[in-house]
Amino acid sequence: MRLFGLSLVVSIAFLALSVRAMRRHRLSEHTGMLWLGVSLAMVFLSATLPFHLLDRAARFVGIAYPPDLILLIAVLFLFAFTFQLSMGQAQLNEKNTKLAQEIGILTATTPQSPETSSSAADEDADTAEPEWLAEPPRTTEPERTTEPQRERAPAEDVVVAALVTATEEAVAPEASQRPGRWSHVRFPALGLMLFRRGGHAGSRSVLGEPPDVASPATIAYPEPGRRLRWMASFALLFLLIEAWSLSTPLMASPDEPAHTVKAAAVVRGEFFGTPARPTRLGPSSQITVRVPHVFATLAAIPTCFGTHPTVPASCAPTPGPSTREVKVATAAGRYEPLYYAIVGLPSLAFPSSTGIWLMRLVSGLLSALFLASALESAAACKRRRLLVWGVAVAATPMVMFMAGTINPNGLEASSAICLWASGFALLSDHAVVSDRRLLARVGISASVLVQVRGLSPLWLLLIALALVVLAGKNKIIELSRDRVARLWIAVLAASCAFTVWWQIRYDPLALSPGPLPPKHVPVSSLISTSFGLSDAFIREMIGVLGWLDVSAPAVTYYGWIAMVFMLLGLGLLFGRRLFVGVLVCLVVLTVALPIVFDAANARNLGFVWQGRYMLPLAAGIPIVAAGAVAKGYLSDRTHRRAAVIFPAILVVSELALFFDALRRYTVGLAGPLSPFGGRWHPPFGTVAVSLAFVVVVVAYAAWLRHIVGRYPLADWWTPADASAGSIERAMVDENAMNVD
Repeated sequence: MRLFGLSLVVSIAFLALSVRAMRRHRLSEHTGMLWLGVSLAMVFLSATLPFHLLDRAARFVGIAYPPDLILLIAVLFLFAFTFQLSMGQAQLNEKNTKLAQEIGILTATTPQSPETSSSAADEDADTAEPEWLAEPPRTTEPERTTEPQRERAPAEDVVVAALVTATEEAVAPEASQRPGRWSHVRFPALGLMLFRRGGHAGSRSVLGEPPDVASPATIAYPEPGRRLRWMASFALLFLLIEAWSLSTPLMASPDEPAHTVKAAAVVRGEFFGTPARPTRLGPSSQITVRVPHVFATLAAIPTCFGTHPTVPASCAPTPGPSTREVKVATAAGRYEPLYYAIVGLPSLAFPSSTGIWLMRLVSGLLSALFLASALESAAACKRRRLLVWGVAVAATPMVMFMAGTINPNGLEASSAICLWASGFALLSDHAVVSDRRLLARVGISASVLVQVRGLSPLWLLLIALALVVLAGKNKIIELSRDRVARLWIAVLAASCAFTVWWQIRYDPLALSPGPLPPKHVPVSSLISTSFGLSDAFIREMIGVLGWLDVSAPAVTYYGWIAMVFMLLGLGLLFGRRLFVGVLVCLVVLTVALPIVFDAANARNLGFVWQGRYMLPLAAGIPIVAAGAVAKGYLSDRTHRRAAVIFPAILVVSELALFFDALRRYTVGLAGPLSPFGGRWHPPFGTVAVSLAFVVVVVAYAAWLRHIVGRYPLADWWTPADASAGSIERAMVDENAMNVD
């Protein structure tokens, strides 16, 4: 424990030193980000010492003494750092050579004044100024040209980014030439728009500074219906989640009995319970708690139909009301209490099946809040017209299904999607600067994500690294100087500190082992088996419902894969190299992490990984891919086609999986094709729930198309005097691809 504390303190101190050096400009951009990554890696390694990840990684690589792995990583880092310094030195020498040549050309051709030229002619005719360098004679009527005739310094000639007419320069208002808060953004293609009428232009560039352009916030006004748009998104998402919830029998979600018992215990003050006896692998995942007797019977409900897809859910007993407290064991007892303390509230008033349905409703409410905020953040991202579709694709049917049941996996995925979308809009979109709403969404979603499940801190770290890389040094420094941003950072730090304490004290990553492979199986066979499960992991991220006994039909699986690949292809084709690099890393991690985990733990735990565990990280693939395509890269025709293709695939995929799952529970997969004639019926009836789902999913797709269709004026409206009109939209449209 002393070693853990010492290493954590040293790592955090080095992280603070790196951040301070970057803020004070003591480090360049490349080296600063490099040392920031090293410090974050140190913090991660220090925080994971109690979990023995270093020992597992050393054994997987084949190193007998784990500290040697750190030495190997350090040597590789020094090699890479030396190579980077060598490349930087070569680039610096090349720039110095070019700079010397430019200075030589400028000093060799500097024009002399007329007085100096005439005096030189009197002294020595051989040294007189050449005729082609002489200043032309002035006339009383200045010749009309396309550029104002004014003397400029040689350096200014190089950096001037806009050409204006003399008339436009004369009528430009004085206020339009003041430097704006967007002076750090380069718009080299604005050209003739800077000094047109309307007072929207920025100041001219001087001494190498880029021209200032008014941000959209200065040329228009906030849309009054922005809050109504969020409320509409929330209502549709909540209804969609609840339709999934009502169509699923009680306890028909993975591990739902254990999570329900945990929630009922937490709201009654049983945060810790009594741990079971340790196993040969370490602490047991089973925790004994005291709850009303009705929750003790939940584990028996899915035994007759769970993992039996041909058996309908009508065989399951209905739990009756009971207030007598008994001891019950739950495999989720070591999980952090935040999710359960909120979801378990209805069980205090209704210790019955009604209370369980209400607990599902509260769980769906939490996820709908984060998903609606993610859509709103995507709609506020001015230059990313496809980002709304990225959020919609990230919210797979599996996310909706898990959100409608009592399982923290739904809240984990929803908060991660909100963090991806809001963080991307805040850090990567130049049209949004220190937006308080975005700061609140990022802070709340990150603080909640880190406290949901045992693997959540890892997902938060990877998401934060990806967003920081996409943002760049300047935006990080800008946000670090914001008072509200520092407040949310403090909140997140407190949440992370509680998570670290809980994980050290109660070890929520303790798992119950499954079927183990034979001991004589080589490691290569374990890796091959784990790699062969990759397709199953991808299917589970899209939609394998119930107790993994309701697979998504082909139209759902391939339809969703098609949407992901369309966004990924656009991001790889039109995104900058930075976006492409992040996308490649996300794809590699999404595929490789389950393989590595299963192969490394197969001998002790078996192949226990499930695709839904990767949803928080995998959600970043469509979001980052869609955000990589800035507005202006794709034609309006392409966007109109996307507004037809994505809603159509989404509706067909959701409906196909919904009716397949409903048929499984009403008549069984071996029964009739119609789901309306079975013996099990959801609350309010099969017909009513089915009709409601069809209406809601169609309305949801139409609403997404409506948000994307209104993109050019999604958050801004033109006042009655038409002072903000087509010129401003043209400025944003033509130069969106140059902002990056």
